[in-house]
Amino acid sequence: TDTARHEKLPLINYHERARPLWNILVDSRVNAHAMKFSEQRNSSVSKRAIGTLLSLSALSAVHGASLVPNYLDGANEGFNDATLGAQRQAAFEYALGLWSNVLVDSYVGETVVVDAQFDGLGGTPTSATLGFASPQNSTFVSPANNPTFNPNVFFAGALGNHLEGSDQSGTGTGNNEIEATFNSDVDGAVVLGSTTFYYGTDDNAPSGTTDFVSTALHEIGHGLGWSGSLDVDSTNGNVDGSYLNSSFITSYDHFVQRTSDGSALEGLSEADRFSAATGDNISWSGALGIAANSGIAPDLFAPNPGQPGSSYSHLDEGDFPTELMSPQATPGTGHTLSPLTLAILEDQGWTIVAVPEPGSALLLSLAGLFLARRRR
Repeated sequence: TDTARHEKLPLINYHERARPLWNILVDSRVNAHAMKFSEQRNSSVSKRAIGTLLSLSALSAVHGASLVPNYLDGANEGFNDATLGAQRQAAFEYALGLWSNVLVDSYVGETVVVDAQFDGLGGTPTSATLGFASPQNSTFVSPANNPTFNPNVFFAGALGNHLEGSDQSGTGTGNNEIEATFNSDVDGAVVLGSTTFYYGTDDNAPSGTTDFVSTALHEIGHGLGWSGSLDVDSTNGNVDGSYLNSSFITSYDHFVQRTSDGSALEGLSEADRFSAATGDNISWSGALGIAANSGIAPDLFAPNPGQPGSSYSHLDEGDFPTELMSPQATPGTGHTLSPLTLAILEDQGWTIVAVPEPGSALLLSLAGLFLARRRR
């Protein structure tokens, strides 16, 4: 099946779920540092590399939001598998660290707990779902902290905590902010044929594998807020074009517009919303997302017929084939959290690490060289 946009590969979707699994809080951890780029693994690293590493370390020093895993698998399965478990955990925690490196904390100890597991999600020799994820403990926020100024908007649990400046989710069982599930069948001999997950963190997945880190990054993105609640499934018996909760919408929903006239989707009839969301006629309206796309509203994925779990809550596959938040996994996507990916989260209220100007990075690098020489 010719699906992966650049070369002949099996059809690989990140996830297929009829609707996001929003666990709504109407009213309303382990404090370990995720992996940082600045971790030095080899004493023989070059002076130039040391400078770069220290530059990235300086970037990470300005934030403290920490994403930490809570593995749900039992003994000898999934993330605890005797053969693959250690590799899976290392790759997943690396992905958590990449997200942690770009999120600025709003309160001391800001932590996002990610429940994670592997399950057999099935598939065929030519197509499979790699995984799915959803925000948990979603919540409304006080008017003073609501960037949408719409009282009917609720936020992913992690984002709600961030906006309110405290942990609204609580601690203990059931108080996670994200839930993610990955397809263990991909590592078998039937699903996707000989294609398996690649658990390396070097962004260099060999031919015949699909990169797990980029899959994990994608799913975590959904849990942080890249998740809408519009129904585009014409087979599930629900009203097409309706929202998950008829009275409320998510922060993501709030920024979706009909491309042809710029009308906010939330203000349209259900029929008009469905028509736009299955007619290649929706895009992002947030100012930061538009700015990150050279001043053009970035198109969202809106095929006809709708594809539950892929439609609406992703960037358009044709326009953004190698963007992390497009619906299909494509060689070349990599481990980069792009300006567009981050801007769409920032529109919803996340605070993102500012990348220094090249001159500032150079100064940090030079400082790194100086420090490296003194420590010899």
